[in-house]
Amino acid sequence: MEQQGHTLKILREKRNLTQQALALKLRVGTRIIEQFESGEKIPDIPTLLRLSAVLEVPASELYGHSTPPFLPVIDSEISQLISGLGSHKAKLILRKVKELTEEEYKEMLNWLFNNKNTIDQH
Repeated sequence: MEQQGHTLKILREKRNLTQQALALKLRVGTRIIEQFESGEKIPDIPTLLRLSAVLEVPASELYGHSTPPFLPVIDSEISQLISGLGSHKAKLILRKVKELTEEEYKEMLNWLFNNKNTIDQH
């Protein structure tokens, strides 16, 4: 676990992010980042994916050389989604979503869920 935390710290510092800046981008407390980096706590899957997006690295890279057993399943699903959508579109969407504030993110999700039937008809 400590190796994974060390990897996270190196990737964070490589992008010139403080723990506070990373915490803000992930919408978590600074203490959570401290716990991840010290190995006290392991990020759950959604947090791991957000870390991956913010640090612009594959989720598996956050684990250094030891890949947890659940990552191939996640990577396989993500690969299928990206294949269906196309790499260019997927990157564009992820970059835009990464820039959203919490409020904008909630509004976007509400819009998508409320307009699903309309979208499906096109």
